[in-house]
Amino acid sequence: MKITMHDIDSVFGLCTILSRKRDGATYVVHVECKSPGGSQMLGDVNFTPRADKTIDFSDQDQTYKAVLYRCPD
Repeated sequence: MKITMHDIDSVFGLCTILSRKRDGATYVVHVECKSPGGSQMLGDVNFTPRADKTIDFSDQDQTYKAVLYRCPD
């Protein structure tokens, strides 16, 4: 997964960041995603930084959760 200020590129497809807001320690990001098959969807994803410098990631329905690790430089 590669995250920039404007896009999130992952195995699920390319997502354009439409808006973002902070809710406590969590960043709620509203995205429009295009899957490799061409379908489009809108939704929210959550990023919550952890003390060990990883990030908890989840989708709006909590059906997909992951821990994200920074790539080595």
